[in-house]
Amino acid sequence: MKDVSITKKKLKIKNISYGTAVLGNYYEVFSNDEASKVINKAFDLGINYFDTAPLYGFGLSEHRVGMNLQLKDRDSYILSTKVGRLLSPADPKEIDRGAWKGGLNFNPYYDYSYDGTMRCIEQSMHRLGISKIDILHIHDVDYFTHKEKHLVEKYFSEAIKGAYKALEELRRNGNISAISIGINEFEMAERFLKEVDVDCVMLAGRYTLLEQNSLKTFLPLCEKNKVDILLAAPFNSGILAGNENNLNWNYAKASKELIDQVHSLKKICGNYNIPLAAAAIQFPLAHPVVKTVVTGAVNVKELEDNVSYLDVKIPNDFWQELKALNLIAKESPVP
Repeated sequence: MKDVSITKKKLKIKNISYGTAVLGNYYEVFSNDEASKVINKAFDLGINYFDTAPLYGFGLSEHRVGMNLQLKDRDSYILSTKVGRLLSPADPKEIDRGAWKGGLNFNPYYDYSYDGTMRCIEQSMHRLGISKIDILHIHDVDYFTHKEKHLVEKYFSEAIKGAYKALEELRRNGNISAISIGINEFEMAERFLKEVDVDCVMLAGRYTLLEQNSLKTFLPLCEKNKVDILLAAPFNSGILAGNENNLNWNYAKASKELIDQVHSLKKICGNYNIPLAAAAIQFPLAHPVVKTVVTGAVNVKELEDNVSYLDVKIPNDFWQELKALNLIAKESPVP
């Protein structure tokens, strides 16, 4: 684990960070005690960047993150959350929780306006119990989330005119350190970069052992604009973690083609005695704009394993073999 600088404000973080979606009871239920153990272990291991969002358990993740980080020296960690969704109290029977197995009794709704963004930040601070947020991501302005073109265009326009304006004002006044886009599609992130001045992008997947299309135009644009990438989901929702019981890609069951590709990667990893997860964590970090990988962990062991993968020695021959077999793009930077 090493220190890196992110954003034009030069925030100092480690090259591995902790994303807390799972602490909103994503796919399975966690107790407050279990959540506390993982957060505090991350801190003890030296991880100093924690990311959350109102969406995660409809406020539960923010509540759990704040409940534990409130007890730490505020200058010892970097905290981010997201804007674009407000939470409204609701009857538990009327809440569509989707993949969230429990959570707080609120319904999320989209609001990328200036006023909505300011309310969203205030709500987050109340849930966190922390009055300083370092990085704010404009969240999920993409086709993956909104599905229909007219909705994507509506929210993109609203975010440029409203959410970005609010965050730029807060950044200018020194209330936050950085503006970011938190997104599932590099193409939409590229549109933001062409319109507004952001410091970083939290990109979920889209530059992993399985996907390098963002090398063509997006990552070069980030280099040109001095925009840093916080690479979330380096395991592509689980399929690159090396667990045969988790073959999810991009929050859904992977296709046979992707499963076959992962089996090819695993075979070569086996020839070099390298865990697939180690290669998945180290690969994106080789690109100069990728400053940290933001991993989730459901327990202390997973967290410790993720950190340990940074220290696995991977020979150059391994990466060159992946390129020769067209398993990764030939132009990909490698460790």
